[in-house]
Amino acid sequence: MSVLEIAKAEIDTKELPVNDTKYGKWFGLNNQPWCAIFVSWCYNQTGEGWKVQAQTKKGFASCSSGLKWFAKNNKLVPVDEAQEGDIAFFQFDADAEPDHVGIIEKNNKLMKQLVCIEGKIGRAHV
Repeated sequence: MSVLEIAKAEIDTKELPVNDTKYGKWFGLNNQPWCAIFVSWCYNQTGEGWKVQAQTKKGFASCSSGLKWFAKNNKLVPVDEAQEGDIAFFQFDADAEPDHVGIIEKNNKLMKQLVCIEGKIGRAHV
């Protein structure tokens, strides 16, 4: 299965109180914000965990660490070149640090819109 198929199958997964998830348990950091862990889990389910090894062999738990690792390894692409299954980082406030991450389901270039599957949120249009 592709990373996108894995992610789609997880839509509507609910966390238990205080960020208690199967993804956090798998990563070894349960009860923590888990959007980055979700992305890492999805890639590991496909056997392509090596593509996201920003912090550990399992992947990354911090959006900031993930983005820095992808930048350092020349893995960033402009938004208009992003493809299904790529990773998108989001920044919602003025601190210049990424706040969230998800897997791109669709890049609607005409509307300048990404549709992403994200841990904790499900499917979002940004």
